[in-house]
Amino acid sequence: MAVLCLSTFAFFTLVPLPPAYYPDFILGRPEELVSALFFGYALRSMWRHRAWQNGAFERGLMVSVLVDLVGEAVYMPRSYRLFDAMFEAAHLLKVVSYVAVVVGLLMSVDELYRTEARVAAELRTMALGVEHPADGIAIFDLDWKLSYLNSAYREQTRWSEDRMLSQSSWEMQFGEAAAEIQETLRRGETWSGSHPSPTLEGRRIEATIAPVKDGDGTVTSYVAVIRDVTEQRQLVRELRGRATVDSLTGLPNRSQLFEMLEDLVASRPSVDRQGAVLFIDVDNFKLVNDSLGHAAGDELLRGIAERVRQALRADDVIGRLGGDEFLVLCHDVRSDKDAMSVAGRLIAAMEPPFKLADREVYASVSIGVALTGPEMSAQDLMAAADTAAYEAKGNGRDRSELFD
Repeated sequence: MAVLCLSTFAFFTLVPLPPAYYPDFILGRPEELVSALFFGYALRSMWRHRAWQNGAFERGLMVSVLVDLVGEAVYMPRSYRLFDAMFEAAHLLKVVSYVAVVVGLLMSVDELYRTEARVAAELRTMALGVEHPADGIAIFDLDWKLSYLNSAYREQTRWSEDRMLSQSSWEMQFGEAAAEIQETLRRGETWSGSHPSPTLEGRRIEATIAPVKDGDGTVTSYVAVIRDVTEQRQLVRELRGRATVDSLTGLPNRSQLFEMLEDLVASRPSVDRQGAVLFIDVDNFKLVNDSLGHAAGDELLRGIAERVRQALRADDVIGRLGGDEFLVLCHDVRSDKDAMSVAGRLIAAMEPPFKLADREVYASVSIGVALTGPEMSAQDLMAAADTAAYEAKGNGRDRSELFD
């Protein structure tokens, strides 16, 4: 294209121009085809690059070039004298091409204005979203100095913006974790974790800090998103506690007891030491519930749990299976007599009456005892103790039976 332009310029500069019109030639102005060639080449280039997709101005420009091409290729070469019909038609098309460019330019300006307005609205929305979320957001420059923070960040750190911007913000915000975070970010990686709040005693902060890169991959700043997770972590601990603790008695619940039972079975007893399981079933508990109400029944279960706990040895464990059933795990018994002795103490602990709703109520328990063995699983051991407790109930209650 450059060679063609230079050649055309040199031709019209060095070669003497012929007369403007050739009345005896098939075309009155054949030199107009040179301009048409340039317009055609420009239109072809625009078409190949899909210029009409770039905006209103490019579309208007394509229309203008197309109209000029028609004028220069169709009408001007066929003009045989000044201001004839072909000449007037070509110049009318020239005016149309100018109008197309102007209209395209105006439409492009309108599109630009609308785009700027839309982007400004989106930026305002994003600013509101960044300024008022639950998470704290802060931006640090390459020198680890704080350059921006939102309201949630100020709220969770309890420091004013002026104070934070005027101090060594990085160490102040991340405390002992600051050096580790910097090393991670220098590698171009994102750091996530939790750390004690350096500004609020007893609070725990969860943070995600990532490098911000431009189009070339160069780090320009660092953005930190923080959240105070103190209450959340406390709630998780409470939920975990509820998953393993009986809410009525505060004892280990069935799932926790079964894990302890599996540990008891997995432990290797010595020749003169072994483990034992005591299955406790409260006698006639339904009668208490029906006659005194469920509140009294719950109070009786709490009283029985407390008496059993006080009667056990230091290494023994009691838990509630559910309803009126408890389980005791003894980790160190010499023989079945030792296990039966523990059961006897528990039965004796039930002899004093329980005070329920200003009434004295007598209660007893039936206990089944089973000892660990080389071939017994946790389920086998619990089933054996349950069977022995059932036999104790069948033999008159308020007694213990050893699984044989």
